[in-house]
Amino acid sequence: MNKNYNQASFNASYYETGLGPIPYDRKAGEGHWLHFFSNVADRIIKELEVKRTLEVGCAKGFLVESLRDRGIEANGFDISEYAISEVREDIEPFCKVGSADDPDQYHGTYDLIICIEVLEHVTADMAKRAIELMCRHSARILFSSSPDDFEEATHINVHPPNYWDRLFATQGFLRSFSSWPSEAVAGHTVLYERADQMEDERKATIDLEGALRRLQDIYPIKGQEKQIPVVNMQLTQELISLLKKKEQLNKERDFYKKQSALLETWKAETEHSEQDVYTPLKQNLQKRDDQLLKEIDHLHHILNAVNSKLIECRRMMDTAQYLWEEGKNHWLSETEDHDPVAFMVQKQESQQFSYRPLISILTPVYKIDHRILKETIESVQGQSYDRWEMCVTYTADETEENIHFLEELGKRDPRFKCQRLHTNQGISDNTNACLKMAEGDFIAFLDHDDLITQNALFEMVKVMNRYPEVDFIYSDRDIIDQDSKEREAPLFKHAWSWVTMLSGNYAIHFSVIKRKLFETIGELRSKYDGAQDLDLFLRVSEATANIIHVPKVLYHWRKVPSSAASGIEAKPYVLDRQLAILNAYKSRRGLNCTIKRNKDGEIQVQWQLKARRRYHAIIYMDDGDDVARVGETLDALTRQYCKPSQVVILSSKAEAMPQALRDKYDHLNISWVSPAAEKIALTNLEILSDSNVNYLFILKAGVVFDDRKVSHDFIAWLEEAGYSGASGKILDHNGLIQNAGYVMTPQKELIEPYKKLLPGSGTTYGSANWYRQYLAVSECCFMVNREHVQQALFNWSIQAFNRESLLGLQHFICQAYETSMVYDPFILVEAPPLPPLKTVTRELQGADPYYHPAVWDWNSDVLKNNVMDRKKKLLSKVDVSQAMGVEIGPLMRPIVTKEEGRVFYVDHTTTDELMKKYADDPNVDVSMIETVDFVWGEKTLREAIPSHYQFDYVIASHVIEHVPDVIGWLNEMDDILKVGGKVCLAIPDKRYTFDYARRLTTAAEWIDAYLHQIRRPSPRQIFDFYAHAVHIDVKEAWESQVNLEQCEKFGSDEIAWDYCKKGMEEGAYVDVHCSVFTAESFCRLLRQLFQLNLLNFRVAKFYKPEPYTLEFIVILEKLPKFQDLDEKKRLQLQSLPAFENDEKADEEKGDDKQ
Repeated sequence: MNKNYNQASFNASYYETGLGPIPYDRKAGEGHWLHFFSNVADRIIKELEVKRTLEVGCAKGFLVESLRDRGIEANGFDISEYAISEVREDIEPFCKVGSADDPDQYHGTYDLIICIEVLEHVTADMAKRAIELMCRHSARILFSSSPDDFEEATHINVHPPNYWDRLFATQGFLRSFSSWPSEAVAGHTVLYERADQMEDERKATIDLEGALRRLQDIYPIKGQEKQIPVVNMQLTQELISLLKKKEQLNKERDFYKKQSALLETWKAETEHSEQDVYTPLKQNLQKRDDQLLKEIDHLHHILNAVNSKLIECRRMMDTAQYLWEEGKNHWLSETEDHDPVAFMVQKQESQQFSYRPLISILTPVYKIDHRILKETIESVQGQSYDRWEMCVTYTADETEENIHFLEELGKRDPRFKCQRLHTNQGISDNTNACLKMAEGDFIAFLDHDDLITQNALFEMVKVMNRYPEVDFIYSDRDIIDQDSKEREAPLFKHAWSWVTMLSGNYAIHFSVIKRKLFETIGELRSKYDGAQDLDLFLRVSEATANIIHVPKVLYHWRKVPSSAASGIEAKPYVLDRQLAILNAYKSRRGLNCTIKRNKDGEIQVQWQLKARRRYHAIIYMDDGDDVARVGETLDALTRQYCKPSQVVILSSKAEAMPQALRDKYDHLNISWVSPAAEKIALTNLEILSDSNVNYLFILKAGVVFDDRKVSHDFIAWLEEAGYSGASGKILDHNGLIQNAGYVMTPQKELIEPYKKLLPGSGTTYGSANWYRQYLAVSECCFMVNREHVQQALFNWSIQAFNRESLLGLQHFICQAYETSMVYDPFILVEAPPLPPLKTVTRELQGADPYYHPAVWDWNSDVLKNNVMDRKKKLLSKVDVSQAMGVEIGPLMRPIVTKEEGRVFYVDHTTTDELMKKYADDPNVDVSMIETVDFVWGEKTLREAIPSHYQFDYVIASHVIEHVPDVIGWLNEMDDILKVGGKVCLAIPDKRYTFDYARRLTTAAEWIDAYLHQIRRPSPRQIFDFYAHAVHIDVKEAWESQVNLEQCEKFGSDEIAWDYCKKGMEEGAYVDVHCSVFTAESFCRLLRQLFQLNLLNFRVAKFYKPEPYTLEFIVILEKLPKFQDLDEKKRLQLQSLPAFENDEKADEEKGDDKQ
């Protein structure tokens, strides 16, 4: 290590070659360093929430510019004149030449000082002075210094982390427990904080009495019988949260104990002549430990209370059926048909499509009830997309009523083409007759007894405009009863998968195919009548790969005696024809298999390999796995017809493997590899580069299977069917599904379909016994293409061979090779308990084509977690990931975070002013206050937000009651929203809040405020609030036990008068509840405003207050322009929810109590 400090060393050559293989330049390595420091800046802002920073040793200013680009007041300095000369031009004023130990470089106080890999380059004395200066100017320092790089020529002051800890301790600084995520910079990165500011007042993070009272309020159990599954889930979540909190507190105690012991050691080493800086630090840590002990004790009390509630709750548990019905009811409410407003919006949008193809709908009619036929025709006439034609055939023996109806239809509307056939030629030839009449660009299929939704063609043409090359589009479907009253059994589909088509024709209903494609594939084939569409779709898939799924229910399959929707017994001949179609398909593809029905009537593929194929096996162990589990898996491999050429066992216990175990399986050519060699095993292991073997069988220790053809069948799926990997149905020892593949949500959360369900279970995603393709199958037992693994590991380094990395490996392979993995439901594998995985080591780039957002019953865990919580209700009509929105007044708890979607935060004042306003409020952590994007203030919302912004939604949680002029306020929402945009409102109900004794707001008051355009609370609103608001208990309010005479008032007439004068004479903004509502009174106000044409909204969703809560939720939807105001008024009034009479009597009783 060079002891001489030389400022001239940090020249152009140093930055070109001295910092690793990538030159330290903004363009090098495709912007590597800019990307790196951009990530660091993001983490600083996310983790530390700073406004003013200083970087000591800023080099070329990459971090300073990244922070500045994000709105942070960032400055920096560096000893290298060359580096500073390379700073981006607009950043030059903020980056200077200077030394870390120069006091002139530090100006005032910083929220954070950053010193990354600097002090190892200066002398020890310089480093000490630099630390003194940094600690003098900031309470937080993000610090790293290489602990072991002695080879670098300019490293003259390299020390272990302990050395720096002690230097910072002499300045009163300690490592923060809430440590900086080291992966963002380096593993030795530390966040130091001034000890006297490290949460020295932990402000009663646990209020014991309040927490126990809350448990009783929210979970009384008695009276919650109908919500018991939900209550049980919520209590379980409470328990998990408390246990995590307890674990966190214990970790924090351990952390402080280690800090304290270190301080004691340093104190003992201190010379008597030196100042004792360590005792005050220890005292500070002791105070913190005492508080932690108190919190842990409080936690024990709360945990006992939660456990008692859970025991009581689980005694009353019902089945999961209730939750399933809740999911179904939510789906039904979100997919209502015949929405006139949506119809108008779609109609207007469809007129703007650049591509407006003609869609020919083919409907052969044969002896169908007239009412049903008429409904089918009306579903076409009611389409929001207008460029369609309907090609209908009927036979001479059709009913007179139907014949007359169809003939008149053709006369009235030229879009209907009706042809009479002499005889019924069967479904295929009748449909072909319709096809001959068709002139459209695309062909759609509609059975004579089914319905399409009003947006069916609109959604299809929308896809055609987005993907002009598309040839085949299909949607989701559900089943409707014979009387068109009830919808049920939705099937939420995924991207095209030929292997799933083997199990069932999931692509049927609603489907649209490009007409030119029929020139290639031919017409429908009558020999397959009853299953002709399965044959057609498979032939389409052989002719084109341009197939797209629309993840929306656009088709209602009617359940009538003659329809397959009623069951396969309606058309028993279909079963044989399905098998004939599938075997013809596999022959055309050259698949070496037979396709049969098993004893349960399910389609099963039986592979017949021409010769045995070689493969290697890898068995991996977790640290906690018993050695005996390796033997169980080796036994299963030994029983296979196709045995592995070589077996590699990756285990930390490799050296401890009993010799008897090694000897027993010596014939399998086993290599035992320990973690010390694991990295080598993953990159250079011979089995990965063995070109004589094409496949790797990867297994977790403990996995077993009885079928002797498992490896044989897995290889067949790869070699014959072309998949990159294959797995089966993973069961636990109770015979329940542990894994049947993975899907990933847009939020990058993993979901395991069918987990904890019975092996033959069905969900709204289809059957667990359907063949599937995924981007990842079970990581505990799968066969994979060896070459793909080798290339993946060459291009993507994984740190360990575990479940997470194996899922990431599959994602990498599927995306790199544009392939997928296959799930075979008939290969049964038993595995030891597998804890759920939430994330993977490599996230997907883009969406998972096999995930569907509407599925509410993926597995039992998802079913339990799918209950509508407050956030889901507020956003029930909004897809924040695809939409752009505004949230008003989020303060420190936004409903939608910036990470979830493109959202802007609006408030009445700036972030700085909000921090001042709440500086002394114990309920507000000012450091958590969100940055305000737009300040509303005295301006209108349209004036506050740039005019080119039009939003999809606005969220206002507990805001509307504070608004002086609600009508004007809602009209300002109208100005910034797109047609169909939503206003999502959470509103306090006076019956359960401090407005309990106040009178309900009237429409007259709203109209008065609107006509006077008041922007501040009026004297009447201020006085009423402070004269009548009272403190009440929510539980007592719900149980009608509030005694107003015993309630403490917020103010008095005198206080109210003083606030009125303050508002009038001083011009101060006095924030009060300007309006007072119940759920019903709010709707009565809307009714009056709708009748007066004062609002351009309707109610899209309404949620009454849940028991023992204090708010109701309303979602308003912006309407398009109506020429007919009476029609608009009708739609608005129809959107209002119905209420029971007792609510009105209840609220009037509350008014009387005033």
